[in-house]
Amino acid sequence: MFYLAAGYAKVTETEANLNALLTWPVWVDPAVVIVIGVLEIALALGVLMPLLSWRLYRRLSLACAGGILVEAVVMGILHLILFDPGLALINAVLAVFAALVLKGRWR
Repeated sequence: MFYLAAGYAKVTETEANLNALLTWPVWVDPAVVIVIGVLEIALALGVLMPLLSWRLYRRLSLACAGGILVEAVVMGILHLILFDPGLALINAVLAVFAALVLKGRWR
């Protein structure tokens, strides 16, 4: 659910609001922020798809959980580089959650 909210914010918030909330949007084109937001929404929905049908969407869910893990690690490193330890910690927690989902759904 965090990824749905974070992605929605990146897609809908103004550039000024995002710059006030996050440190990294200042360094990239606003289109990159929107693309990352859309990616976060897609990954979050992909993780939730097994609620519709486990048999049809199990692999999609695993792939999306892996994508969330990669995205959380990359963004965590970026936040550390930009000296934003609070957001780096949030990404570390999200990476742990994604790893737990992968472990729990892997068979």
